[in-house]
Amino acid sequence: MTYIALLRGINIGGRHKMKMADLRQFLTENGFENVKTYIQSGNVILDSSINNSTEVAEKIHQIITDKYGFDIKVVVKSPEEIIKITNESPTEMIENIPHNRVFAMMLDTIPLEENVDIFLERDFTPDLLSIENDVVYFACLNGVSKSKLSNNLIEKKLKVNGTTRNYKTMVKLLSMVE
Repeated sequence: MTYIALLRGINIGGRHKMKMADLRQFLTENGFENVKTYIQSGNVILDSSINNSTEVAEKIHQIITDKYGFDIKVVVKSPEEIIKITNESPTEMIENIPHNRVFAMMLDTIPLEENVDIFLERDFTPDLLSIENDVVYFACLNGVSKSKLSNNLIEKKLKVNGTTRNYKTMVKLLSMVE
């Protein structure tokens, strides 16, 4: 089965440095096949005989922990799940905003409704925000560096864990699966 693994915080801001060629090699040595990476921030496409995305995420996490000593979040999705996430991106975001400023944060669980309600009461203007089940969609109109939104803020307020990719990267990962 083909999976898309998204590693949180790899090669960002000088932390958790990891060469993608090394990562491909370690994953291949540990039973994964057709391992491909995209850019340096931990986007991996691979095939596995394991038929459960949670087990694949746990295995990748263990490989990285054993090899590098990093305790990072690993989110694993099927291509069909990524297609669904990109297809459900709010129209006003993907039609009117550059795709490198539109994001999907994939959460490890659906946040409690009360946490979502409290979070959505905040004003993030000029940024746009939408939460659908276990995905937070947001658009940083003036760029990420000027946004009030961040992974850490979303995780803290919704009381969940997740990893974020921009729309452009998600579309590229899907094209690499084909």
